[in-house]
Amino acid sequence: MTAISAVPAGAQTPRPHRVSESSRPTSHRATVEASPLVRKAKFAAVGFTSMLVSFGSLYLFIDILQWHHSVAYAVQTVLAIEVNYVLNNAITWRDRRTGTAWSRWLRFHSMRIGIMVPINQVLFLVLQPLIGTIVANALCIAASTAVNWFVNDRWVFRRPDPSSTNPVSRGGKY
Repeated sequence: MTAISAVPAGAQTPRPHRVSESSRPTSHRATVEASPLVRKAKFAAVGFTSMLVSFGSLYLFIDILQWHHSVAYAVQTVLAIEVNYVLNNAITWRDRRTGTAWSRWLRFHSMRIGIMVPINQVLFLVLQPLIGTIVANALCIAASTAVNWFVNDRWVFRRPDPSSTNPVSRGGKY
């Protein structure tokens, strides 16, 4: 016995309507990933990874390559900042892709270069002769963590604006 089809032979079946990313209901996984505790854990993991890059590059530049400590600190700061941006963009705030990747990169780096690097550089230069390179670097990292979280959460990776008519501002694809 053969089945009778409601679709005539040779006719194409209608394709299901595609739902845009922004209009899909939030899944349990997305809700868990965006929870404040999970986001802070991801931020901490990214920060720890950036700290390893920081300490590892300081060791390489000062102890192995024999660079001056102020030059080594400046270069390792840039390296750690880049690692921090890439990982935070990909992991911590991946659900907040507002604007273009370029605009997020500019916001992230304008705060780091304009505020964090000068403050940390001065703090490091004051502390390093008193307490040594490693402890001074650790204190600089600790001092900048709260500012880093706040600026990333509120400005760099800000929440999408649901009232915007621009799909990129609402977190759409770019």
